[in-house]
Amino acid sequence: MKLGPLLLAAGLLAISPPAVRAETMEPGELDALQRQIDSSRERQKELQAQSAAAQKEADEIRDKLIEAAARVQAYEADVSASEDRLQGLKGAEAVIAAQLERRRDEMAELLAALTRLDRHPPPALAVRPDDALASIRSALLLGAVVPELQAEATDLRDRLEQLAALRKDILDERETLGTAQTSLEAERR
Repeated sequence: MKLGPLLLAAGLLAISPPAVRAETMEPGELDALQRQIDSSRERQKELQAQSAAAQKEADEIRDKLIEAAARVQAYEADVSASEDRLQGLKGAEAVIAAQLERRRDEMAELLAALTRLDRHPPPALAVRPDDALASIRSALLLGAVVPELQAEATDLRDRLEQLAALRKDILDERETLGTAQTSLEAERR
């Protein structure tokens, strides 16, 4: 059904005086025209309802897009923060590894000294009484060296524990980063 001619006819009827309309139209034509006008009004209401529904749907989609964009920004911030933490942890790991590397020669000498003491312990007084002076010197040397060796061993253990903890933190942070990146990609899709 074409609305153009109907609307034109309705417009002409609206501007025509009531007496002219009734005189020039037959009763069947008037009823048919009224039905067309009523049908046009119903169709107009339907179209307005469809338009309102489409506008509501567009508003909902826009709101969802805004929410998705906010979530993407949050995931991007998480990824960025995780990458920053990971870089910091890697830097700390590199510092401790460099410190341990620098002390490698010292540790090698320390281990060599401990090995020599283990292979050639100081003489006992009961076995060789004539070498009492050497025994006293060895005891004094051991008395001075052992606390220092214990301190070095404790420091080395602490640094190795720090290194192990950093490596665990790095693995955890990599996992966190991977999760954040997966979430980000899913949200972008």
